[in-house]
Amino acid sequence: MNPVRIITPLIQGAILSLLIIKAAISGDVHVIGSIKHSIPPTADSSSNYSGLNNTKIIQLLKIELSDEAKKLLEKRVKDILTEEPQPSHSLLDTETPKMVQLAMNHVPVLDQGAHGTCITFAITGALDAVIGKGDYISQLCHLQLGNYLEKHGYAQSGWDGNYPISVINQIQQYGIVNKEKQTTIGCGGLTEYPTYSKKNRSLL
Repeated sequence: MNPVRIITPLIQGAILSLLIIKAAISGDVHVIGSIKHSIPPTADSSSNYSGLNNTKIIQLLKIELSDEAKKLLEKRVKDILTEEPQPSHSLLDTETPKMVQLAMNHVPVLDQGAHGTCITFAITGALDAVIGKGDYISQLCHLQLGNYLEKHGYAQSGWDGNYPISVINQIQQYGIVNKEKQTTIGCGGLTEYPTYSKKNRSLL
């Protein structure tokens, strides 16, 4: 398998994601909901070994672009597709590594489950990497506080998508709760993040 064919789409996807985030700051992108997406288990997944065939359900943000953002995105995509590819001899001539260090400071891979909470997980994961205590910040407590704020008309809960600046503002204003407090005391009636089950908005 040619590693360049794998890596090139990942790079392009990352560039497009950055463009969308940049546009979101200027108000050209609006989160209008979420879309359910199914991921079938891989042939060597642990669920297959245990006799289960669990399909993972995740939520993708559904966004609406302004006309200006659409034009910008279309232009950038054309630029990417028409650029002359740069040969990478290190990828072509050597085997790709089995593992890479992403400088996340021992923060594990986080599972947002079947909820549109990717922005919350991305921001808190990055903060965890800076704090250096591993999986420290409770996404559940942040989101349950968001439930309360949404119920009283202050902000979006974050369960069905959010903006990065909104997540950061909530942390700046109210702080964080760590995972130890989450599991021992709980947040909004829950002590564990509901990875697969449907969230209960009536808890707060």
